[in-house]
Amino acid sequence: MKKNIMRRGIISSVILMLAFCAFTAAEEDLASDENPSAAQDTPAQETAMPPEYSEHINAGNACAEKRQYDEAIAEYTVAIELYPELMEGYNNRGLAYSGKGQDEKAISDFTKAIDIGQAAADGYLNRALVYHDINMYDPALSDYTRVIEIDPGNGTAYINRGNIYNIKGLYDKAIDDLNMAIEINPDQADGYLNRGIAYDKKGQYDRALPDYSKAIELNPGLAQAYNNRALIYYNKGMYNQSLSDLNMALEINPAYSDAKKNREIVSKRKQ
Repeated sequence: MKKNIMRRGIISSVILMLAFCAFTAAEEDLASDENPSAAQDTPAQETAMPPEYSEHINAGNACAEKRQYDEAIAEYTVAIELYPELMEGYNNRGLAYSGKGQDEKAISDFTKAIDIGQAAADGYLNRALVYHDINMYDPALSDYTRVIEIDPGNGTAYINRGNIYNIKGLYDKAIDDLNMAIEINPDQADGYLNRGIAYDKKGQYDRALPDYSKAIELNPGLAQAYNNRALIYYNKGMYNQSLSDLNMALEINPAYSDAKKNREIVSKRKQ
């Protein structure tokens, strides 16, 4: 009788694409039609930022990129004190707080950014990522949905909302979202990995298998894709392929406990 081999949870592949806002002060005699935001998924900002404001925002961003979060927070705080009616200082300070693991402060700043910029996706996306990371799935789901309403081309929001649908056992909804994510960005491995898990959970192994393989093709460093594909190979009696995938999973992540257990089971089965 076969032993059940292990899979690590539903999925660990959440796209963490935190959206910093960066600004360049406009020259007095030039129209500001360019979008200076570093966030690709955010609609363009139509107004130029005051020079002293953008100076502190960009200084904070430079510190944040070096993970100097305390210094970044100090710069963003000055920007907020200068122009409390602008959202970027709150958004970016929230990211710095998130980098420090201060989730409540991050959520508070993202909420303030959202209050100011209802039509901008950044605040909703960043708040959703914090909610998601601390397993507050319902508010995260709501925020991802709002991101999609504002920016229907945001593949990150579709992947992460699909992730939550997987966690909730809503696999058909997950597949719908992941189909959209793959249509938006067919080169994003996480979309295939997450969709593979949804198919896997529905027992549609012949659909899950090519999705895991595509995820591995796009990102050979996805240990979970190897582990999960190994499970399908195992259940098909393809023990050599299963063992090979588990070896790869452990080469990528030697601490992957489920893959270790699975390799023991497959090795015994082969004997």
